[in-house]
Amino acid sequence: MASDNTLTNKRIRLRIPKDYHQEPVISRLVSNYGLTVNITAAILGANAVGDGWFDLKLQGKFIASEGIVIKAITG
Repeated sequence: MASDNTLTNKRIRLRIPKDYHQEPVISRLVSNYGLTVNITAAILGANAVGDGWFDLKLQGKFIASEGIVIKAITG
């Protein structure tokens, strides 16, 4: 696990269920958790029928927990 002063990098594919398409997921990752987010690929249309997804490169001090991403989606 990284120390408090060490920035860590992580690549993830984040699936966004249809019910959460209007949630500010990326904004929450940045503002609530202080992460730097680089979107490397995405599919999430305004009129999408199913789930969408983002390929993200995250950088920050507290990336170790997948719970951070879940909280960013669900609020």
